[in-house]
Amino acid sequence: MRRCVCVLLVCLLLLSVTLPAYADDMTDMTDMTEYELKDLGMTVSLPTACFVMTLDELSRLAPELAEKNKQEGVYLEAWDQRGAITHWNIVVMAQEGVGVDFRSMSDEMLELFVDSYGTATVNTGITASAPEVYESAEIKFVGSRVTMDNDGQTEDAYMYLTANGYHLIYFTIYDNEGSVTDEEETVLKAFIDSVRFTAVPEQGTPTSAPEENAGPLTYEDAETGTVLTLPEDWAEVPFNTPKEFYKAKFAPQGANVNSSIMYGWQELPEELSSEELAIYGGYGGLIKEYLKLLMPDSEPESVTYGDNEYYVISGSGSTFGITYPMQTAICINGKYMFMFNFGGTGENTDKLLKDFESLLASAEFAS
Repeated sequence: MRRCVCVLLVCLLLLSVTLPAYADDMTDMTDMTEYELKDLGMTVSLPTACFVMTLDELSRLAPELAEKNKQEGVYLEAWDQRGAITHWNIVVMAQEGVGVDFRSMSDEMLELFVDSYGTATVNTGITASAPEVYESAEIKFVGSRVTMDNDGQTEDAYMYLTANGYHLIYFTIYDNEGSVTDEEETVLKAFIDSVRFTAVPEQGTPTSAPEENAGPLTYEDAETGTVLTLPEDWAEVPFNTPKEFYKAKFAPQGANVNSSIMYGWQELPEELSSEELAIYGGYGGLIKEYLKLLMPDSEPESVTYGDNEYYVISGSGSTFGITYPMQTAICINGKYMFMFNFGGTGENTDKLLKDFESLLASAEFAS
């Protein structure tokens, strides 16, 4: 998680500049520079005295290193320089979320999140203690002192976590001489106060707004000829990152609902011989084996929705203590394998699952 020294050295060699002298009081937020994190649809501000490297800037200077950072989810690193000593650094990391949005999450749901977060392992080797909710003008955060394993050594840091329906975003400050100080916590809080979401649409914002009383929306796949009728109050929304397999994403339009359905397809493999397929009992058996790999604790079943037979498996996922239902359904039609994936939370989970079944029943395949 921390490659600050390596990145800093590379950037300094590439920039070949002399860093300016930095103010002693790094809690002074009067002289700020705004930075745009395009992939997160977000802007943040830091004291102009800081040395800051965003993923976009690193892509220009060192593309290979930038690609590694992106794979690891690192979007910004910032360093405090007072004289020749780096006292602290801030790292912004993100990973794709499962529809969790702190802006629309009810107080009850967020309280449940905090209770679970306090005893859960946040990420591999990272443990949070005494979490608290902090609300800025833009969004709510869960803040906590964390400890983590860094190459066999325990490291202290302070982290704020938020979720905007598209990403889980971590804002972490480290003290390079030991434990994070009260001053450094103040710096991090001022940093997250500057967060503004810009380019990323809010969860549930449709690609094209439906006309009032226009009835259910339909989705047409130009490549396969598939037509889907979306459940009432659902609309197509953009992916926050490109998907190789999935073609479209749908989300309900309402508060306290953080769910989505993804639709995709791929052509059935032609290289499988009839003997190989016979081992699994045809494509159906092969798909069931695939579904069991996705959810080892569940058993797939054949279910008919509308005029189509699907292979369906049900299970659950968990995002930092919040458990939500998941379902994957696959239908073979012609030369295609169509996949539908549901996941998320809401005040009426049963209705959301019924909506998923409704979309499956509506599918009209061209072949």
